[in-house]
Amino acid sequence: MYVPLVTTSTADWLTAIGTFGAVVVSLATPAVIWLLRRRQRPVLRIELAGSEPDLRPVQDASSDAMVAFWLRFTVRNSGRGTAQAVRAQLRRYWVRAAQAGHDAPWAECAIDPQPLSWISRPYHVDPARREAVAIPAGASDLATVALFTVGDAVMTLKFLDSDYAPPSPSARTLVEYRFQVSVGADNADLTVAHLWCERDPGTGLLTGAGQGRKPPPAAQTRLIVPRADSRPSAARGDAASDDDTAAPRSG
Repeated sequence: MYVPLVTTSTADWLTAIGTFGAVVVSLATPAVIWLLRRRQRPVLRIELAGSEPDLRPVQDASSDAMVAFWLRFTVRNSGRGTAQAVRAQLRRYWVRAAQAGHDAPWAECAIDPQPLSWISRPYHVDPARREAVAIPAGASDLATVALFTVGDAVMTLKFLDSDYAPPSPSARTLVEYRFQVSVGADNADLTVAHLWCERDPGTGLLTGAGQGRKPPPAAQTRLIVPRADSRPSAARGDAASDDDTAAPRSG
């Protein structure tokens, strides 16, 4: 049986190559665009040091005595684009009391994740406008976690909702706090970190702060839940309020 010989010209080869190339380009273009956009995305990092500006002491107006400490953490944008609508939250926290002879058990204070405010937004601004900020590439902002008063050894968590008061054991014997916090943005991935600070129960002074300590093991932790008769801290009179004359300001 005779089979005719089919010849392929140079033009046919070029046409085939061009068609194949067009298909490859059409398939690759979305991936290339995604990679380029990904490369330009902001990248948020959480940092906490045991010194300024994260751990800020507040001195008495008439002496050098420390009367309070602000605990904040730095959120740095190490990416190439501006992070839009950056929000910070306190998700969980644990406390440990001083106990001689062996490791003291931890207490986890049951809370719903709560939004934190930024030092770049003054306190007189309404909470809705203090919750989210833009952080340009290479810039940073600080989210406020808590105010520690030295004299009465009280920690006041500084949520946007000042009436939200999570349960907590007696503060005077507490020597270590651990926090799980997160930051996210409309155009950046969620970042979660674990922070800690330590306190001298005798003097009430914070003696250090940092990040990286893991949550305490569940076997060594008891859960403290709200009571029906609980009231906001400020209403009980055992914590500083948001009034300018009652508490030092963060920042």
